[in-house]
Amino acid sequence: MQYRFLTALKKEEAKNKAKGKREGDMYDNMSAGELVLHENIQENPVLFLVNFLASVIYRFKH
Repeated sequence: MQYRFLTALKKEEAKNKAKGKREGDMYDNMSAGELVLHENIQENPVLFLVNFLASVIYRFKH
């Protein structure tokens, strides 16, 4: 699940970069619910190892 989240986030960042937008604009345009979900997924200390493993797998595959 974390890997799919990371992949979707990277695709969204690439799409915004192609449009000439910066990363901050992507977060400014997110709804409050998306921001809370993103924060909980990224900053939850329980999920630290899962997030780390997902980022290693993402970097290995891409």
